[in-house]
Amino acid sequence: MNPKPFRVIPCAEWHAQAPRGAISGAGKPSRIIFHHTAGHHPELDGVPGTETYAESEAYAKAVQQAHFHNGWVDSGHNFLVTRAGYIFEGRHGSLAAVKAGKMVVSAHCPGQNEQPGIEHEQIDPEGLTPIQLDATVWLHAWICKQTGIDPKHIDGHRDHYATACPGVLYALLPKFRQLVATELGPSPKPKPKDGYWQVTKTFYDGRASDPEKAKSVRAWANKAGDLHDKGVRDLRFHWVETA
Repeated sequence: MNPKPFRVIPCAEWHAQAPRGAISGAGKPSRIIFHHTAGHHPELDGVPGTETYAESEAYAKAVQQAHFHNGWVDSGHNFLVTRAGYIFEGRHGSLAAVKAGKMVVSAHCPGQNEQPGIEHEQIDPEGLTPIQLDATVWLHAWICKQTGIDPKHIDGHRDHYATACPGVLYALLPKFRQLVATELGPSPKPKPKDGYWQVTKTFYDGRASDPEKAKSVRAWANKAGDLHDKGVRDLRFHWVETA
């Protein structure tokens, strides 16, 4: 299986064990918490430095088992990005929640468990692999797009809890936020609201006329000379919304 085009591999597809308790829904998230696993996949093929899909899936399962051992009802994180660029849904319901612009209550950072938490397969002092970086930029941008989170609100685990996590990757975050913002593209311009222009005439003697509806700003500007001869010092335009 090729990790590209990037997508989130659902719990059912990677054969995650069922949760051992109820998973609660949460509301609209406001930030993303960036983590590292401080661990690696098993070498199922005996070839160090490579990672197959089978090894990636085995790692997702191993992390879930470790979290069960912690007494948690499921994987604590919402998504896991492996060194080979595979993206796994962690806690059950995370994928559907993000698609709905929301989140599920997880177990990745005390005080921030209603925010999406993303684990990255990494051990210090390693960096992310190129495909892993591309995958997590895509994932973060997708979450931001679905939920409305601003990329500047991508935080490291240590920003909210006394921990070294995400290790040396913390130094990547300023540049990483820029990469996610670039992936998202420019923000769409807001649609103009219906309405009309009002114009107010100010005279040299200090008087001001009552506002009146202006069908065309350009038309008023074109007759500025005539208005000047009638004692009008300037014109002030104001947009009045009707909806």
